[in-house]
Amino acid sequence: MVNNSLLMSRVARLVIAIIPAISLMACQTDWQDPNEAAAVKAAIRAQSVYPDGRPDVPTYLGGRDGITARSSIESYQRSFALPAGGAGGAPAAGAAAPAPTPTQ
Repeated sequence: MVNNSLLMSRVARLVIAIIPAISLMACQTDWQDPNEAAAVKAAIRAQSVYPDGRPDVPTYLGGRDGITARSSIESYQRSFALPAGGAGGAPAAGAAAPAPTPTQ
């Protein structure tokens, strides 16, 4: 009797493990439509003022003009500069001034 209940317990565990595995096999993504979000993308594009980019700003291969890119880099570099008084307003002991950003 003990062996029979042990065997049934093992069979029940096996069935409980196999059923989710079989049901997950049905969740394949091979047959999804490649144009699935086309309607949403078209609606967002239709609401944009300049869907193809601003006509007054020249763009190049990178997607940005040089002036905008340079401004972004300089702003990024300035974000790491400490205030004149040092961290927390305390005077900076022996701290060197941050390097100036390169200009052309």
